[in-house]
Amino acid sequence: MVRIEGNDGNTIYYSCTCGVKGKCMVKPVGSSKAVLVDVGCPVCFSRERVVLLQYDTDEERDELIKNLNEEELSWSLILSNEVEKRGG
Repeated sequence: MVRIEGNDGNTIYYSCTCGVKGKCMVKPVGSSKAVLVDVGCPVCFSRERVVLLQYDTDEERDELIKNLNEEELSWSLILSNEVEKRGG
């Protein structure tokens, strides 16, 4: 099972129950405020769907979360998926 550890801009850090730790870089979101990304483990092929939000203020973030069901979501492509550590 993939667990999202965090993100830094367009880079998502993850770990997997199979022992993989990695990062994937997604295509910049452009004008969309919310994008969907399927983060996958390249070893066991487990996947986790993530929603990334783009905002400038805490108030804007809260408003996005509150109205996420009405927000137009876009899909973002994964540009690279790198394994940083592989263990058991």
